Formats: sequence, structure tokens, C-alpha cells
Amino acid sequence: MTYGTLLLHLGDDPHVARRTELAIHLACRFESHLVGLAASGNAAFESSAGAALLAREELRGAVAAARTQAEARAQLFAERARASAARSFETVVVDEDDAPALVRQGLCCDLVVLGQPEHGVAGYARTRAQFEQALLHGAPPALVVPHAWRQAEAGRTVLVAWNDSRECARAVVAALPLLQRAAEVHVVRLDPAFEAEAEGAAARIERVRDWLARDGVRANAWCLTTDAGIGPALLDRAAACGADLIVMGGWGRARWSERVFGSTTRTVLARMAVPVLIAR
Repeated sequence: MTYGTLLLHLGDDPHVARRTELAIHLACRFESHLVGLAASGNAAFESSAGAALLAREELRGAVAAARTQAEARAQLFAERARASAARSFETVVVDEDDAPALVRQGLCCDLVVLGQPEHGVAGYARTRAQFEQALLHGAPPALVVPHAWRQAEAGRTVLVAWNDSRECARAVVAALPLLQRAAEVHVVRLDPAFEAEAEGAAARIERVRDWLARDGVRANAWCLTTDAGIGPALLDRAAACGADLIVMGGWGRARWSERVFGSTTRTVLARMAVPVLIAR
């Protein structure tokens, strides 16, 4: 198995260079076609209340500047891709916001590579909203790269967070090309310590291990309990086993339930120290 087409989000954050390096490494490793996507956001901006307050010439200047910046990000990506061993690549510059652009372009891709929003920087709330919309509505799985990530590759030691959900199974299938090339794979089911052990949980986690074995993946598998939240416990387990990639399903519960009881997905994506491959 492989990834025929990878889609890389070329945001205006300062960490795009490292994300580009990782995406190029994946494209070379899997002989993928790599698409670099830069969105100017002009379509939404021109119809916004803020744009209505600008004089016509000021508006034209702001729109032109945003388009120029998006084209510059695309050009820089193209230079880096051209200098690499990537088999093929292309750039796409659009005037949509990031989320709709990623959703639309992602329809013809196998995996989307995008960055974790960085808390505390200007525009964080908007960036996080765009990020979550892209994950929630995008068709392909996503590889989310932490803003603090400093390595050019990921996937040597992989932690699979298993919870008997459709979303989790989709994430595992999406991760198979990486799992098949990993040196170590750990499949972990985490349950709250105060809950009774799920009936047949141990047998089901063994079935996951057997399933992966038939796809050429040798994995360790455990059922564990935690007194902490599932999200923090999952991150602690990843650190303990030296994982440089987490595979998980996202937003498996109804959104109202996650708002009331908390979200493992949101916790992991906010606090992760290694890339996360997520599907829903």
C-alpha cells in the first residue's frame, strides 16, 4: 500500500518550512504526487464587514497583498520540492479560506498534511476554527504536525489508540503504509479505571493485532486503565514507548456530548508532541 497523492497545507505560520520538509520526505518515501495548497482567504474577506469599511483602493491593495503572499508560499514550496527527490508535485493557489480549500482539494487526495494551531499567537482562534473545520469535513485522513516538531520524518515507532470505533478502524487503514514500514507498532486500548472492563476487550485487541499481522504489521497490543483522562493518558503512553507518531480516530461521539464531557480528540490535538494521523 502507498499514498498516491499527498496534499500539503501551505499556511502563513512560521512552521510551514518544517511541515514542508516532512511532506516532501513522505512523498519521496512513498513515491507520491505532492500538492502544495496556498489559500489567500480573499473570497471570504471581500464579503466581510471589515472589508466594507475600507476604501476601494485600500480593499484592492489588501486583496492583492493576500494573493501575492499566497503565491509566494506556493513558489517557495515549489523550489523546495524541485530541489528534492520528489517524483512529482504541483502548486494550487486559491482565494478561499483554508478550511473550504482543504476540504475541496482533499477530495482527490489520500492524505492531508497540515499544522497544529499554535496557542497564543495572533489569529489563533480563527486558525483553530479553520483547522477543526478542515478535519471535521475533509474526506481523507489527516496527518497533523505539531508546531514544535523539529524532525524531517515520523513513523518509526507508532502508537495506535484503539477504541472499537469506526473512526479508529478508518485511521488504522489509512495508516497502513506507515505501519508496514515502522520499526515498532504498539496498539493500546485505554479505559477509565472506574469503569468495569468492557466485555471481550482483551479478545478484541488481539483481533486487531491479528488483523495487522495479516497486513504485514507486527504489533504489540495492550488493554490498560487510567485514573487520568483518556487524552492525557494516551499522550503519556506515547511518550513512554518513544512513539514519533500517534494513529487515532477523531470525534467519535456526538459534538454536543464532547462539549459537555470533554473531547479526547481535542485534548490530543492541543497537547501533542508528535505528529498525529487522524481519521473520522
